[in-house]
Amino acid sequence: MKNFFKFLIGYSVIFLGLKFAFSSSENEAFTSDGIDIITLIFVLILVIALVYFIGSSLIKYLDRKALLKGAPKEFNELYDNLYKNNIQILSKSRNKVLIFNVLVVVVNFIAMIVLITSNILLTMLLLTLLLVTSFLYNKYNKEYQILYKNNVIKEFITLLNPNLNYVIDEFYSNLRYKNPQSKLSPVISAYKVAEFDNKMFNLFSIDDTLSGPLSDDCDICMYDISVKNETGSGKNKSVKNIFNGIFLTTNVKINFSAPIKILRNSFNPFGNEKIEMDNSEFENYFDVIGTDKILAMRILTPEVLDTLLNFYNTYGIDFEISLYENTMYLRLFTGQMFEPAVVGDPMDKKSLYTYFFILQFILELTQKINKIINNLEN
Repeated sequence: MKNFFKFLIGYSVIFLGLKFAFSSSENEAFTSDGIDIITLIFVLILVIALVYFIGSSLIKYLDRKALLKGAPKEFNELYDNLYKNNIQILSKSRNKVLIFNVLVVVVNFIAMIVLITSNILLTMLLLTLLLVTSFLYNKYNKEYQILYKNNVIKEFITLLNPNLNYVIDEFYSNLRYKNPQSKLSPVISAYKVAEFDNKMFNLFSIDDTLSGPLSDDCDICMYDISVKNETGSGKNKSVKNIFNGIFLTTNVKINFSAPIKILRNSFNPFGNEKIEMDNSEFENYFDVIGTDKILAMRILTPEVLDTLLNFYNTYGIDFEISLYENTMYLRLFTGQMFEPAVVGDPMDKKSLYTYFFILQFILELTQKINKIINNLEN
């Protein structure tokens, strides 16, 4: 939604700039009778978009302050250490990205104005300049992302849990036209087995991977993924977002012959298999789906339900869980993770705290469920 209002602001400014730049004495944007109807519409769009954008930014700022107020000492010490070691080098890299980002916008704006004047030579020169600045922007932005991930995220995860290995991966597959890359195949298969919903998809990509042992007999694999469905072709092609966030798998000691799932109420396509739990507040937000009620009640103890509920109430991040065969699958609707801020502080504290509490939640939940399963086995 915020990106949509950024789009409105940008194109309203471009339209009004062009309107005033090329209005003639006979057809002024502002006349003695007032503003013409087209200009008025764009002014109103600009005002509404600005009010929304400023208001949402203020709310986000207040939410950030409230969230960080509860950050534990462990995180604050970790953040201060990372900040001191990386802020200068990240700021220099980020500033290059900002400079070329501004240049791309400015050159694009000037090119649009010159194009209207029908000056072909100058337009071609500006379009060439636009291609060069766009290339340099993408180059420096990529370098900035890799620097942030190597210097900040990798060290951040190592300090949290030295057993976990963070790898910057970029794999993409369009399943409509070819088989997935070898490194993507097992992840796609696992996502299909989890069957969080019955939505079709054919575009699948991984940005980053986090893996390693939590204990002697428990390993996790965590992926920052994007799942989409593409239909049609040419002018009729459309792409629908299915999921964008964290997908995790971890082994468990018990074999679930039939799946047990925890889904958000609004996401549940399996209503006829709902299991009633002894926690009314939990059921306000989540449905437990499965055919083995006894096993579900034994695994999802009051302590586990409280852990899930506390995480959701505190941080407001949607998640879903599927237990099937000897694996627990988890997906969190976080959006893209582990990316640096281009505007603002390159060592944005809220982003790092978000990664911190998500990782802590994953580790805590995995350990609790495995402990319960171990007790069942004994």
